[in-house]
Amino acid sequence: MTGPSVIIIGTGASGLAVGTKLYENGFKNILWLEANNRIGGRIYTENFGENVIDYGAQWCHGEKDNCVYKLAQPYNLLESSNFNFTDPQQFPEFFTVTGSNLPHDDTFKVHLALFEIMHTSENEMINFKDSLGHFVDIKFQEKLKSDLIGIDKNISKYVYDWFHKVENSLEASDTWYQTSARGLTEYWECEGDLLLNWKTRGYRTILDLLMKKYPDPTKALPLDDKILLNKEVTNIVWNTDSNQNGVKVKCTDGSEYKADHVIVTVSLGVLKERINSLFKPELPLTKLRAIRGLNIGTVNKLIFEFPHRWWPENHTGFSFVWNGDEVKETLKEFDGSLDDNTWLGDVFGFYPINHQPNVLLGWVVSSGARKMEEIPEDEVKTKLIQLLRKFLGKKFNIPEPVAFTRSKWYTNPYFRGSYTFRSMATEKLNTSAADLAQPLKNSTGKEVVLFAGEATHSHYYSTVHGAIETGWREADRLLKLYMAGLNEITSKI
Repeated sequence: MTGPSVIIIGTGASGLAVGTKLYENGFKNILWLEANNRIGGRIYTENFGENVIDYGAQWCHGEKDNCVYKLAQPYNLLESSNFNFTDPQQFPEFFTVTGSNLPHDDTFKVHLALFEIMHTSENEMINFKDSLGHFVDIKFQEKLKSDLIGIDKNISKYVYDWFHKVENSLEASDTWYQTSARGLTEYWECEGDLLLNWKTRGYRTILDLLMKKYPDPTKALPLDDKILLNKEVTNIVWNTDSNQNGVKVKCTDGSEYKADHVIVTVSLGVLKERINSLFKPELPLTKLRAIRGLNIGTVNKLIFEFPHRWWPENHTGFSFVWNGDEVKETLKEFDGSLDDNTWLGDVFGFYPINHQPNVLLGWVVSSGARKMEEIPEDEVKTKLIQLLRKFLGKKFNIPEPVAFTRSKWYTNPYFRGSYTFRSMATEKLNTSAADLAQPLKNSTGKEVVLFAGEATHSHYYSTVHGAIETGWREADRLLKLYMAGLNEITSKI
């Protein structure tokens, strides 16, 4: 059978997952429309340095019940990154803007106290009506009066600020006062190593696994002519009198496509930006509330290659800490106005990358991550090197880099953010990923527009394994629908 006609908008993990599963189950009339000039979505691997880098998804997070791990493990594609910040031997060094080290044992102890708050308080978080930030504030004050007695208050404050930024990198929130404490408990962490790297291949390997290009390229699914790149969708016409039995998709280049079903796998950022124009007619209220209430933020990477490794072998990285007054005073010394440089205060450290001996990966979060994208790359590189020398120059001789690159997930109109989280707005609007995942039915009751992507997963949101699971979920929905119809016809014969 060729099955019904299906258009999939987007070729990220969820888009490829839904399409390949449908294809392998007999649905041959499939077409992908991809706005970018490449497949992969927020999986974006490029050659860099002595190996590859991932601008987006980088690690396989966990093993048990993780479909990415299950796909990769038989081929020995993954390995531990040996980063475990609950192990004092693997805990990074902390530096102030004056170039001094904070005491390792004290910084580790404060970090461990904060880590314990995040990982042992789920029962309390479920019933907490306010933000994650307010929850941590309360619990941390208790820790200061118990576990952290004797720790210098400035050290506690420094590590607390750094931990806040790290948590923003995990959630993609601007601040943890924006993140819902109760909503965070909806996230499920897969058991096992949470930082499994792809050795010398990069995360793009998962795309090859989904399309059966690995391990034997001769057995790849014949999909090349079914994937159209540079096809930006402007309208999805899903419920009009003249189109009751299908969906019409219009693109910016003037092309139009019709199908029995459309599966939308674009990022929540795109849905938010185009909420009033992408769908015709307007979406139902429940769907609008989900798009508005769920949140997506920006986390970006800052990647340097140096002519040689100037940090110790097996070093776990450098964490930057400073308070508000130090940020202002320090950034006045940089070229440009203070407003031009405030984004540097959202850079919380630089860390090694596996299989890249001369590369350091920096992280920038919150509003600074978005601001950084607007600045010319050479200026970003120059100011970051100045920042590195401010923090580390007393201890290390930092050479000029031989290469620099960065991610830009917010200003890219096909993403408008990195990944999703549950915010206080989610709570206020009483919405959920399940609401976003619900298909659109036309006036005849037919499910014509389906939704997949990490934002639609109730528990594995913000992850690749979550995205893939949602793709398989929507494939199963269509397979079940048509198998039920086929069984009904067969029973009448």
